[in-house]
Amino acid sequence: MKRFNMDLKANEIKPSIIIENKENLSKLAVNPHGARIEELILKGQKIFAKVKRGDGKEGSSHPCVPQFGPDTLNYGLPQHGSARNKDFKSLISNNDIALSLDIEDGKFPKGLNITQKHSLAGEEYSLVTTISNNGRQDLPVNFAEHFYWDAPGGWESLSINGVDVADIVRKDASVELKSENEIIIPGHKPIILQQKGFSIFRLWSYKNPQTGEYDRNYVCIEPAEGDPVKNYFGSEKSMIKPQESKTTEVIIKLK
Repeated sequence: MKRFNMDLKANEIKPSIIIENKENLSKLAVNPHGARIEELILKGQKIFAKVKRGDGKEGSSHPCVPQFGPDTLNYGLPQHGSARNKDFKSLISNNDIALSLDIEDGKFPKGLNITQKHSLAGEEYSLVTTISNNGRQDLPVNFAEHFYWDAPGGWESLSINGVDVADIVRKDASVELKSENEIIIPGHKPIILQQKGFSIFRLWSYKNPQTGEYDRNYVCIEPAEGDPVKNYFGSEKSMIKPQESKTTEVIIKLK
């Protein structure tokens, strides 16, 4: 993997970084604040977008680190970790956007670093994430990428690998994922997601507690290392030893 010089400070660059391939009708927009993917278009089809949720919050795809879901170890971390609200150091290189952040929040031990490389090459998007322990003790990490997928026809007929998973969205639950996965979202051409390092997809859309209505214009399909409701964060599998790292990879393209 190409290495990047991360000496550039986040406030020395524009808030959003945009890479376009006009010949392939593809576009990637990443905001260094929270490493948020504000837009991804492949061959003219919108994949990810910034959305207005039913609770009034603005949602866009972001990394969940050091933990996915609640802080079950009581480090004082917010839901889905602190990285999504921090300024990453950033650097552009050809068709790549490199981002880096040292995790320093709450009572979580110092030493954790996350580095991401977002790439738009030809007609596919890739995201390589490396999480390193530069500290002196084992550190727990349950990493996930909280993707907000565009759903122009709603998600009532959403399928993953040929299985209807709309009820899983309603339950805010998980399904196992494969190294290569076919995602069919109504109103879109089939999407292929290839991955390394993840074990599940967590599926979700905001539900209004008063009306019981779900948001329909997007659906969250989130690759994660481990299930947040099964105490993966803090388990032996989640631990990164001092001076070691782990890497995940996602490739997204149209079928």
